[in-house]
Amino acid sequence: MNIKKFPELAHQQIADLTERYRGLSCVSSSFSLAVSGKLSFSAQYNGVSIQDEYVVEITVPEDYPEILPTAKEIGGRISKDFHTYPDNTLCLGSPIETRIKFSKQETLLGFVEDLLIPFLYAYSYKEKCGEMPYGELSHGVNGILESYKGLFQINDDLAVIGFLKILADDNYRGHISCPCGSNIKLRNCHGDIVRELQNFQSPEQFLQESIHVLYCMKQQSKTIPSALLPQTLIKRVRRHRNKRH
Repeated sequence: MNIKKFPELAHQQIADLTERYRGLSCVSSSFSLAVSGKLSFSAQYNGVSIQDEYVVEITVPEDYPEILPTAKEIGGRISKDFHTYPDNTLCLGSPIETRIKFSKQETLLGFVEDLLIPFLYAYSYKEKCGEMPYGELSHGVNGILESYKGLFQINDDLAVIGFLKILADDNYRGHISCPCGSNIKLRNCHGDIVRELQNFQSPEQFLQESIHVLYCMKQQSKTIPSALLPQTLIKRVRRHRNKRH
């Protein structure tokens, strides 16, 4: 990776970020573009105000902003079992939720203020109050399911798979029955939400989430109607089988 390949946009946004948060500084090298240092913030939720400071490292991917930055807490304060991935990056939310939040301010400042600081505030709040301030998703695939259930305001795993099938196949048809089971046409039920979500992820990203969810449900011996399988996935499996033969 050549640091010069990063767009001027990323360099300018880093300058804006380090200007706002003086404890942070650019630590780019010939292999990566990153910001690290002390991130001081003041935030509140339900009347609980917290001022705190964490040592963080924010890495900007080469294909930013299509791919979002990642963040680590490198001061040794946050427990490894608190919403962190095996590579020690912080889980700032489900993939779709992070993209929705980032879309409100598509800058590194937005990433820090809309995603990273709320995560750090939640940890500080839990230290102080013994509970999470604004809910908590499960880890892994269960968190993805819970996220979509919240977005669609449903409580049915199969309904989530039905919506993911539409999104993965990029095949919105307003006249079909809504996957939520309401017996109402999609356009008159959850259609607006489906069409909105198409703005935040590619069909391939929805497909990958669908695969993870389907695999998890299969491991739990849950029955999945074949009609809910994304056609994109079925075609890939067929192509793979044909190549093997």
